[in-house]
Amino acid sequence: MPIRRKRGEARPALWSDWAAALKDIDNSVIVDFFQRELTAGRENYLRKRILRYRVNGKRRYDVVAHAKRAYVWQRGRFKDDDKFWTVKIGAQADVKPVKDGRALRFYLVSAEDFVRFSNALENDLRSVEFLDTDELPDVEVE
Repeated sequence: MPIRRKRGEARPALWSDWAAALKDIDNSVIVDFFQRELTAGRENYLRKRILRYRVNGKRRYDVVAHAKRAYVWQRGRFKDDDKFWTVKIGAQADVKPVKDGRALRFYLVSAEDFVRFSNALENDLRSVEFLDTDELPDVEVE
């Protein structure tokens, strides 16, 4: 039987540090990427194994470490972003709109996926304008 918690009651941390958090990751590419980013001082949230990325000062991307692939959540949308990421990373990224079309999710698996994601953040996305909520495209969410 599951243990019920009172609202606002904190869960105990699953990991005491990043080394422990990355120990269960099967994909060494993810471990290497996270270790590099953490060493470089990347903003992060250990409790959920998340690296956070800002574009023009605003938090736009969370990269979450899972056992076999990293899950990327894009906060907000920009014009043709689903096509941008599919072309940039490839069809294996499985890019999909989420949160009623207000966000995007995709996956990173290979070393090349992580390089392409990092290059996009450092170069392509510096000049991208994210859309206001009322400018978001009409999308069908599965």
